[in-house]
Amino acid sequence: MKNKRNFTYFIGGILLVSLLVLVVQSQYLNTTKSAAPETSLGTFTNPEVAYQECKTILSEVSKALNTSDTTN
Repeated sequence: MKNKRNFTYFIGGILLVSLLVLVVQSQYLNTTKSAAPETSLGTFTNPEVAYQECKTILSEVSKALNTSDTTN
């Protein structure tokens, strides 16, 4: 009977700590979200524009990676 009560306290303690961590994390996320400036960078209403922008960025990255100086 004593082991069952200890087990219940153990599970209750884990739940209490989990709840406390969840509350602290939600408060932290709320403060960091409110402190971050709202920007609309990278949001496109037209999927075609987003596709073209991604294609341009990936092309530039590909060119930058493929043109490297090699000394033999």
